[in-house]
Amino acid sequence: MNDVSLIRCESYERGKVRDALKQALDSIGGIGRFVNQDSHVLIKTNALVPSVREKRVVTDPEIVRALCEMARDAGASRIMIGDSPGFGPVNAVYKKCGLIEVLSGIPVEILEFDDLVEVKGKEFPKIAIAKAAMEADIVINVAKAKTHGQMGLTLAVKNMFGCVPGLRKSQWHLRTGTDVRMFARLLVDIASIVNPPLNILDGVIGQEGNGPSNGDPRKFNFIAASDSPFALDIVASEILGYPHNDLPTYVAAKDMGIKPFKTSDINLIGDPIQQFQITNLKRAVGRGAAMMPPSLLGFARDLATPKPVINEKKCIRCGLCAEICPIKGIKLEKEGAFEEGKRENNPPPEIDRSICIHCLCCQEICPEGAITIKEGILSRRLSRKN
Repeated sequence: MNDVSLIRCESYERGKVRDALKQALDSIGGIGRFVNQDSHVLIKTNALVPSVREKRVVTDPEIVRALCEMARDAGASRIMIGDSPGFGPVNAVYKKCGLIEVLSGIPVEILEFDDLVEVKGKEFPKIAIAKAAMEADIVINVAKAKTHGQMGLTLAVKNMFGCVPGLRKSQWHLRTGTDVRMFARLLVDIASIVNPPLNILDGVIGQEGNGPSNGDPRKFNFIAASDSPFALDIVASEILGYPHNDLPTYVAAKDMGIKPFKTSDINLIGDPIQQFQITNLKRAVGRGAAMMPPSLLGFARDLATPKPVINEKKCIRCGLCAEICPIKGIKLEKEGAFEEGKRENNPPPEIDRSICIHCLCCQEICPEGAITIKEGILSRRLSRKN
């Protein structure tokens, strides 16, 4: 039976974070259960995009700092921090959110996931994974509790997609296309391959609504720790008011025979789950179509599939959406910030609906929140029914 520890934490004040995290880890055997003397530790953060800390897009720096200190105290000889952002170098993300400053004086290495190794998954015969994630003695998976346009929620399992470096992510989006179920099986495969023995969820302040990068910050007031990313996601989805079968990664894991399958199969420790449960989470638009059969999406694509929509007033014409699009289905006539009052000089990006695969990478990466998701008619009706 897997362990999940839930501990109340209502702010990112350094002492409170460390106390809550220590309590969470002590409840499941302590940091020494996972980090051995002279071990090489990789802390895999959520470093999606360069974003200020207050937007709550990335793993909070104080949680990372506390983990580094605990790993060092447990005898780790090498502590690495890394991820593969949606765009730009990981150093830029860590600098923007304040992590570099918060880690001042702590001996850590910041890694770009450049070196790859090809591994065989249960579902996919070849997956290129960051070499650092495969060679570390222990990977500590530190996710952020947020909504997600394509996957409903982004938690511990989804966070492991960051072990796929750079443009490889776009290649996988291109390969899986509109088949959310297939993409979910890929995420489950990656989480199973890396198999992080320690998983932390930053649920102090997460995001709701237009997540994972442009949602609204919301206090969830907890830190969770588990020996399984799958168990942690089951508990977190229950806290956030998501039926398990609404989450593609849960359905994929269950279909692939990866336990646990339900909360009663998990050893819940710490504060009662009822203290944290939310019934009015503002969900990301688009999840209604996520679990529809691919055959239906193919037959009634325009009616069922969520579509990215560009808000011309918010868009600054930076071109990142066009750059990230795996099929190059977004065109921008002229890049660069426009002059106020002269928007006509920089037309907004145009999405080619005829080839869009609805991966929602553009919405995820937009630094201004200028891209939102519009549900199709069928998915809206499904959402209301649910």
